[in-house]
Amino acid sequence: WVWVSQDELGSRRRCEEVCAEGLRSGRRVVIDRTNTDETQRAHWVRLAREARLAATNAAALVLRVPIDTCKERVMSRLGHKTLPPDRFSLGIVDKFAFEMRLPNHDEGFSQII
Repeated sequence: WVWVSQDELGSRRRCEEVCAEGLRSGRRVVIDRTNTDETQRAHWVRLAREARLAATNAAALVLRVPIDTCKERVMSRLGHKTLPPDRFSLGIVDKFAFEMRLPNHDEGFSQII
């Protein structure tokens, strides 16, 4: 398995590189990133298609966590590289929640879990 996290890798571009490398090597890849809309998710679906991943193998996992729980978690974690426990980070959580558009099968996912 290859775990791709923008929090750890620093940029979406680096995430795309690690994802592509993993797919080319035949490994399973998990994208650990808040992709709030179809445009953001399309990057990962495109990389899967370029690696000739079978359409039946692309799945989206939706975590339906209440926004208050997300905010509590943000405020309780220490040393997080991108979202420290502060008011700015709470604003990011609000922004993600507002922008969230759930994935659908037309985007290229065989499963939405």
